[in-house]
Amino acid sequence: MVDKIEMEVHSYENIKRCYPAWNRFPIMKELISRGKHPQLLHMDLLFDTSTATTLSETAAPLTSAGNGQVYNFAVPQQVYLRSSAAADTAKDIDVVGQKADGTFGQFTFSTDDTDGETPVDIGTWKFMSAIVENDTFTGNAIFDDDGASTTVYFTALLGVSPKLAILVVPDGYCFAVVQADSRALVEITTVNTMAIAVDHVVAATLNIYNPITQFINPAPAHEGEGKINIRSAFYTAAFSTKSHCLIAIWEE
Repeated sequence: MVDKIEMEVHSYENIKRCYPAWNRFPIMKELISRGKHPQLLHMDLLFDTSTATTLSETAAPLTSAGNGQVYNFAVPQQVYLRSSAAADTAKDIDVVGQKADGTFGQFTFSTDDTDGETPVDIGTWKFMSAIVENDTFTGNAIFDDDGASTTVYFTALLGVSPKLAILVVPDGYCFAVVQADSRALVEITTVNTMAIAVDHVVAATLNIYNPITQFINPAPAHEGEGKINIRSAFYTAAFSTKSHCLIAIWEE
């Protein structure tokens, strides 16, 4: 395993269909009863290759060398989708993020229906958090700024969800953690520690003496928070961990 952030969004319509399952979480019950129409961000953090002994941002898209992040509230960024294979026609792939018009959620887009290598304009975005697998591609799904890879934001090999993602409080929205947990995926047999920290969500350390020390932060985050760094660190050596987070997101 390598460091990976996985995301998906459950729409309010999906939450309503499964309401009894979410009723046991007080914040979800309160938001629904007050007509806030919350969405639910499911985020999994899988880390085992941290190279830092102090908390440092983990598994985020690069910001240099021709690569960048889609994150600009003031001037939404133009994004194009295409495949590296002409045969990938009308292939679907999902994006978690916020469009220029302010709508937030998980959106489905398709490659060109006659030539997969032809760039498709998928609009302007305040931010893109993650790419989520939908159809299987013959080539790679490419998200860039101009359809010619001048700045590549995401590359999904064979259409599979990339390992990189960022967490952003949408413009005009609030979010608060609903539930979070962390665990080691291997037996810890030496004096060692892995640490994970996500502001407003969870902080956890995992080690041989006290396997899990975890703090959940229920304080809501507002749009002014913008991007929230997902950070990790190790002591002695990195080992496999997983943190599972559910985050409620609703309009202010």
